[in-house]
Amino acid sequence: MPSDNRSRQTIALRHRSSTKTACDSCERGLSVDGEAYSCGFGCTFCPMCAAKTTYICSHCRGELLREDELSENGRPAAPRNRPWLVLVVSFGVWSVVALASGVTIYRLYRATGSPMTLTSALAMQFCQILTYAPLTPFAFEFATRYPIRRNNWMIRSLLYLAAGLVFTAVHVALQSMTPFGYWDPTYREWRSAIWDSHSHMFAVQWSVCRNSF
Repeated sequence: MPSDNRSRQTIALRHRSSTKTACDSCERGLSVDGEAYSCGFGCTFCPMCAAKTTYICSHCRGELLREDELSENGRPAAPRNRPWLVLVVSFGVWSVVALASGVTIYRLYRATGSPMTLTSALAMQFCQILTYAPLTPFAFEFATRYPIRRNNWMIRSLLYLAAGLVFTAVHVALQSMTPFGYWDPTYREWRSAIWDSHSHMFAVQWSVCRNSF
């Protein structure tokens, strides 16, 4: 039996090293040789938190099993965090949105007789819309890490409000760096709110950033 216990600990240790080091509920650290419970999507809980939820994952409502049992049953927990995959999907989705938006803008300008080439319309939309792509994985992870529940919706709403302000500030900064940061009525052209293409110098247009925010 001692060898069986050692094998169980080895399985749990291998599984733990590829998933979580802290409880997804109370955020306390999980010891490598301690007991932990996981669902089929990689959510991991300490024994106390698992018992509080009657061994049902509070995130995905899946059944919580001990990590050694999860491995022995041939149901390894799927890795939860794949930032590279979320980033690839994010750029793919926002590229489709930018393409559709660029074609729509081009057709609109063409219908009104305003001069704008398809290349310019696509460049404008890709510069403006793709700035969401690098931020989407962070928003995705934030929403997954801090879900809104009945017992925490008030505090979490404030947290989401603060995160939304940070998200907006970063997005405005990214969009301001692009060549299509804002429309300059003086030169009648799209310009960056960070870089002056005429003087070839950094010139932050704080009023533009403030209005964009």
